[in-house]
Amino acid sequence: MARTQDEIYQAYYTELQAQTPLADLVPQADDAQTLLTDISTPSKVAQHRLELRWYSFFSWMLEVLFDAYKAEVQTIADANKFGTLRWWAAKLKAYQHGFALSFVENFAQYVDTTSSTALLNQVVKYSAAVQNSNGEVILKAAADDGNGNPVALTNAELTGLGEYCDQLQPAGVRLILISQNADLLMVTGTVYYNPLVLDEFGYLISDGTTRPVDDAIEAYIDGLPFNGRLSTTTLKDVVQLAEGVNDFVPSAIEYKIGTGNWTLINRLYDTFSGYIRVSSAVGETLPETIGYVAGE
Repeated sequence: MARTQDEIYQAYYTELQAQTPLADLVPQADDAQTLLTDISTPSKVAQHRLELRWYSFFSWMLEVLFDAYKAEVQTIADANKFGTLRWWAAKLKAYQHGFALSFVENFAQYVDTTSSTALLNQVVKYSAAVQNSNGEVILKAAADDGNGNPVALTNAELTGLGEYCDQLQPAGVRLILISQNADLLMVTGTVYYNPLVLDEFGYLISDGTTRPVDDAIEAYIDGLPFNGRLSTTTLKDVVQLAEGVNDFVPSAIEYKIGTGNWTLINRLYDTFSGYIRVSSAVGETLPETIGYVAGE
């Protein structure tokens, strides 16, 4: 951790005190105003103190930069430890669709990793790796829809990614690869609203097009990190903070994976696919599942 400028300043003086010719340049308790006053005099000691302040400042800048560089290098090193969950997450993003792996000293790798062609074919933009209670490593991957949202890989991309992972995996490790459409969310409940701000359908009276509750829920789930965890408490809180909302009483917050059944979320839900979206099916959309009652 970088030292403060004052610590560096005093460290320089401690070192100088050991030098006999410089013994007179002992540190003194000074502040910015004292230093400004002293350097307006012919005093060489004051000039020396000013120069040392400069050296202390530049040394401090270097220490801060070195600390940042060290942290960056450590992050890269941690992510590249063979076989760790971070390593798997990084390797998923390194997959190049349509390119064969080469083996160099028994390690599978791509010949080209930095060209525009290589980067263009790195189709996995979101990735995560977790380990379940059976010791299996679950790999989750998703592409980008062009608007910064995760989407499932195509069948061809998923097949290629699976083969890539098979060639990378350590012996004895069982992998489960997932890339599919978003988990679905359905929120049922009652919003008690301020009738001066919202109408009975949840629209802002001021513009007639904005639905603050719907926007708050969408913003919350969009803000979850890939492979994030949904909290029913947080979801309720963001709705209650929406414009015109006095209170929100959810009766059910549920998720569904693929064509499965709706399952109640008691408090926390770790997304299966890595991301979640509000259901757009008839009878399951927010305007249909959330009712509005005027009052506190």
